[in-house]
Amino acid sequence: MNTCPKRMINGPCGGYRGTICEDDRLKCVWILAYYSAMERGSLGKMFQLKLDPGFRVSRYRPVVKRSRGVVDRILSGRTAIIYEYTPKPYASPENVVRELGEIVNIYHGVDFVDNPGGYPIPSSLPYAALVKNIYRSLHVSIQITARNKDRNQVVSDVLAASLAGLDAIVATTGDLQAGERGVWDLDASRIIYLARLVLDLGIDHMGRRVGIGGEGVIIAASINANAEPLEPEILKIRVKMDAGAELFITQPVFDVNRFRFYQKLLGEKLGNSAEIPTMVGIIPITSRKVLQFFETKVGIKIPEKISMEIKRDRIDRDALIKANLDTIEKIVKEINHSSYYISAFGDNRLGVEIAKIVRGVIG
Repeated sequence: MNTCPKRMINGPCGGYRGTICEDDRLKCVWILAYYSAMERGSLGKMFQLKLDPGFRVSRYRPVVKRSRGVVDRILSGRTAIIYEYTPKPYASPENVVRELGEIVNIYHGVDFVDNPGGYPIPSSLPYAALVKNIYRSLHVSIQITARNKDRNQVVSDVLAASLAGLDAIVATTGDLQAGERGVWDLDASRIIYLARLVLDLGIDHMGRRVGIGGEGVIIAASINANAEPLEPEILKIRVKMDAGAELFITQPVFDVNRFRFYQKLLGEKLGNSAEIPTMVGIIPITSRKVLQFFETKVGIKIPEKISMEIKRDRIDRDALIKANLDTIEKIVKEINHSSYYISAFGDNRLGVEIAKIVRGVIG
């Protein structure tokens, strides 16, 4: 799909809304192709793992490894909560460790972001390696985003994550950057496949020896359970599993009925959804900017209790935080899920409060 601004070749990214691309000026060529494939009855062929000619190694088929770490916790129904952590620009390693002091006492793991929104911050790798070295039993992961990375850089990051003893890599395509085209060498599915080549076989996309292979790093991927139409997002899960993904993390969930519909469709299209390790995303909406992003760019309808507080002439932060915490508690009770991925956009104190709410419900 050469007209896709992200150069996706394994289906649409998660940013489409109907037939509209993440770039509002464009139609999503993948969703248009999806509707055409539906009419022709060729969806199965459309949603198969595809590798570009740059992959000289393309016949390897990753297999599901023995469940371990956080994947084992999820599959066995035990509580698992992971915190998405954003190091502040110019943060010293000592400050990062200090900031995570309360987090590590209530979370099972920490996931370090990769240039959120395209804003340049220091690489998370050294921070993640330091935290893993201090908290050996803590699940520590990093995100690897396709935006502005070529495949050689991805190989370097995967090798570094493995050498640092990190537990997982979260592969994402990334968001479009306002006013910039960005570099899109890979999509999430190809990042996953490339990571499995490096970790499983110790080779890169060219077949060059870069490591020893047999590494136990978990590869995770994201899902947008709010996508409409939802079927393409479900079928992409199969593509990512074929590429080697072992764990999935949803975009934030605010609509319980929508999440249940996602689970139902997942079971219909891919079999027993309970066998696909999934963490439910939770994010508080604490500003008009965040509200606008999720409603206009991601297509998520924010609960009225929260949006009403944000749309007041003067935002009462205490009332807004309470509205978020009440909403999160209600969602967690109704979903009845055991594992959650929580982001608080750098507000670590709020992250602790959310974790207390979640653990108060699920234990």
